Formats: sequence, C-alpha cells, structure tokens
Amino acid sequence: RTDASNPVAAPRILSALSSRSFLLPESAPLQLPAGVWWVQYTPDGNEIFVHCADSRIRVLDAGGEHVLRELSFPEKLSWFLFASQNPRRFVVVIRNAAATDYYVLVCDAKTGKTISPPIRPNWEGRHLVALSPDGRWVATSDGKTAQIWDADTGELRVTLPPPGDFYSFLAFSPDSTRLATSVYGRFSRIWSVPDGRPLTDELQEDVNCNVVSFSPDGRILAVGTNSGVQLRDATTGKRLGPLLPTDDWSITVPTFTPDGKRVIEFSLDQK
Repeated sequence: RTDASNPVAAPRILSALSSRSFLLPESAPLQLPAGVWWVQYTPDGNEIFVHCADSRIRVLDAGGEHVLRELSFPEKLSWFLFASQNPRRFVVVIRNAAATDYYVLVCDAKTGKTISPPIRPNWEGRHLVALSPDGRWVATSDGKTAQIWDADTGELRVTLPPPGDFYSFLAFSPDSTRLATSVYGRFSRIWSVPDGRPLTDELQEDVNCNVVSFSPDGRILAVGTNSGVQLRDATTGKRLGPLLPTDDWSITVPTFTPDGKRVIEFSLDQK
C-alpha cells in the first residue's frame, strides 16, 4: 500500500477493487440553508426536489451541484410526491401550525403554483394520499373512507364505501384508470377511476393486508400482507400461485422491478 511499485501487493489490490462495485459521488456535497427531510428525482430525471426543514422545496440540477429555484408554501409542508409519468405535476400535503388541519395541493413543478383549489379530505386519523401516474387524479383516505378527486379542479368525484376495518394503502394502476385499495381487515379491492365502480370483489387474504402495488404493465396486483406477498390477476382478482412468504410475522411491502419480471418484498423485520 505504501509502495505502488510493489509487484505483489499492487496486482492483489487491483484485483480486489475490480471485483467490487463502488458508489462514487459525482459532485461535492451541496450545503443548503436548512436540514433535509426528503429527496426525490423528477420522473424525467432532470431535476432533484429536496424537502427542507424550513418547509420549502429546493430544486437542484440533476447533478446536485446548484439550486435552480425554491418553492414555498402557505403553511408547513408535510410531504410531497410526483406523478410518475408527468414531471410537470406533483402534490404536497400541508398542515397548519397546530397540526389540526391537513390538506392537499396539486402544484406545477416549475413554479410551485397551485393548479386547483386545496383538496380538503375529512382526515381524522391516517393520512393516505396517492397521485395517478398521469397526474389527473388524487386519491385520499383517513382509513375510514377513501375519495377520488379531480386534480385539475379539486372536485370530489367519488367517495368509496367504508371498508369495515380501515384502508391501509392506495395505489393507482400505471394507466391511471384503476385504484387498488388494501384494507387491514384482510382484503384488497380494485376500483374504476374516477367513478369508483368496484371492478373486483373483496379479494380475501388469510392475514392482514398492508400494501398493494401494480406491476408496470398493470396486469398483476401484488398484495403485501403480514406473512408475505400474494400476486393476483389485476383484472379478475384471481390468485397467481401460492403466497410468497416472509420468515417472520411483519408488514411486507412489495415492489416490482421496472421490467415487471420480478417482485421484491421487504418487511419491517429488517429483511
């Protein structure tokens, strides 16, 4: 290591390094005026949105070297998410200083200006939000009920019926025409967007349902339960093979690879 010309050590070090992958920074760390809570690339990969502790979003260039602009909001920013197929649109969840009022704003990604009036769900407990991939629809739930809203106008289009237990997750299909919901009381369901017409019966599982996810082509629904992932036909709801189990009883989150050929499951038991 101290002698680069060493004919024995140098080849060994080079061989060891070349058999491993290293993440190397493309730029020096960028110092921001406030702490960072959350970072996300825009869907087109051209910009980085940084949620800072001062409730502003600082937009960086793709290399993370420069702040391009700052987006500010009327009250405290809780979190944000993008429309996966529409880099021009994202939603933010805002709360007041007393944390007694939460609402959703649909915003323009370039200016931060709101596109529609504030969406104010009747949130009493949980705060679930999903934005359709095309940015046209917003789904919300407090667990007791779920709603589909028009992102252009802020109009409430439909309220889904109470599930008996509570809604635990919302997910739009890649073509933005369906909404999947999971209910902690051991079932999931798929609904038509925006009219909220049920497209499947209640898809019963043997244990609690926590998370749902569509495959990239929209043909498969993955249901994350407390004991593993169940794959289902996203049209008929029929099970596609046995449960993909986890080792321990825990909340399981399924994620598809971009080509849809594999599903990754991770859980809160650190596996």
